[in-house]
Amino acid sequence: MTGKYSLPPTGAHRPVIMGLNGMVAAGHPLATQAGLAVLRRGGNAFDAAFTTATVLAVVKPDMNGLGGDAFGLFYSSRENKVSALNASGPAPAAARLGYFQARPPKPRSGAGTATVPGSVAGWFAMLERFGTLSAAELLQPAIDYAAQGFPVNYFLFGSLTRYRDSLERYPATASIFLPGGRVPGPLERLVQPQLATTLRRLALEGASGFYLGETARAIANFCAENDGFLAEADLANFRPEWKEPIRTGYRGLTVYSQPPVSQGHILLEALNIIGDDNLAYTGLHSPETLHLLVEATRLAFADKLRFAGDPAFVAWPLDELLSPERARHHRKSIQPGEASRPAPVSPALPAMGGETTYFAVMDREGNAVSFIQSLFHAFGAGVVAGNTGVLLNDRLVGFSLDPESPNCLAPGKRPVHTLNPCLVMTPEGQPFAALGTPGSDGQVQTNLQLLTHLLDYELPVQAAIEAPRWRRSSDGILSVEDRFPAATLDQLAHWGYRLERVGHWSDKMGGAQIVMRQARSGVLQGGADPRREGYAAGW
Repeated sequence: MTGKYSLPPTGAHRPVIMGLNGMVAAGHPLATQAGLAVLRRGGNAFDAAFTTATVLAVVKPDMNGLGGDAFGLFYSSRENKVSALNASGPAPAAARLGYFQARPPKPRSGAGTATVPGSVAGWFAMLERFGTLSAAELLQPAIDYAAQGFPVNYFLFGSLTRYRDSLERYPATASIFLPGGRVPGPLERLVQPQLATTLRRLALEGASGFYLGETARAIANFCAENDGFLAEADLANFRPEWKEPIRTGYRGLTVYSQPPVSQGHILLEALNIIGDDNLAYTGLHSPETLHLLVEATRLAFADKLRFAGDPAFVAWPLDELLSPERARHHRKSIQPGEASRPAPVSPALPAMGGETTYFAVMDREGNAVSFIQSLFHAFGAGVVAGNTGVLLNDRLVGFSLDPESPNCLAPGKRPVHTLNPCLVMTPEGQPFAALGTPGSDGQVQTNLQLLTHLLDYELPVQAAIEAPRWRRSSDGILSVEDRFPAATLDQLAHWGYRLERVGHWSDKMGGAQIVMRQARSGVLQGGADPRREGYAAGW
């Protein structure tokens, strides 16, 4: 890590949070505190994750909620294995490709954009398999924040202001998020009494309180009356799926990611492509290092466009995509000192939403949770389903309408997701790091940068998060934060990269959280991204 382009691993804005008994790093301080309180009173990482997830669903309504989807990676010390959970919902049975082909363009909001919500079933599946405390106890913080309100922070105020026009379009939505016809300002309370009622039903009835009975009936009736497709049968028949995670080796550790329909394979492909390069030699933030990382992700994304679809409907050649032979082939195609030309962007490609939230939890028993959940675009479909207080997702927008696409819309099919948490394990099979970020297609790019910061340059957790970031878009634009060395950015421009400077600290670059465990001492470390409002806390 020497040379004129290197930066020392010092100077983080926030301290690394350390503890011996438990650590939570989440996308909102109230969720972090609620999860930590569960750990302090004897709950395990999965209990804390349940509370953290449900509080996030209340206090970050623009990013996630009961009407959204979730994915998780879990290490259970009792089972001594890593498991993956896909809690994303399919297209409703009544959703037909021909309906949307006959009515271009595809709608971007409204009940007709909602797939079956998966988050609630995912939370309870995790708790039932790994948890130790009751759902009723663990839901109480979320119920309290919904019923009594929580302070609107500057991030939520900005989001409410930015999307005011779409929120005003639907009276039930406006009544909650624009009380009195205005955007609630910072330091005001946002109260969601109907959502509190729905959460209380979950505390009494479990996941059935959402997918069966009064709540399910209210959601289905609302959709039937508002050009939506969700029916009671869609909700009643939904089950989250336990899956085998996908993995690869990197710098002597094992990196786990989410299998399809997540695009977690992109991260693993990129790691395989750069695996034989000595990034410590080329230097942190050098043009050579950035060029290699950017091109590796470009090649992996190209594979996604060819194969990505619901594996229940299309064949995935994962063994081929993650093979050493393919990695070597891709590596040879990267030309030094030459930016690749972007592939033509297909008009059939769906828009990717970036409104998501991520959190990580570890406990003193050695358990680890890496979890991410989303409504897709900001405030999802923009509609609150009847009197439930539940914002529906707009994930149906994530399908392609091209019949030749592996991600083409079909009833009962899941759309491809950008959501992909990451979990890193030691050679001894113990958790080393749980990490992730919101940011649509930027997720795998940010995760790649975080991993190289931690494993190639051995940056402290907070410094790894706060280091300047880049993000490549599908049209070939390379967005860069201004804190990269000027010589690096000048060289990249000379090599043909089209640069977009996004300031020193851009929320476009995600909002990462990391929890790490020191193998010898067992000390837990947590870090959270100052680009957004996340925080880490431990004890």
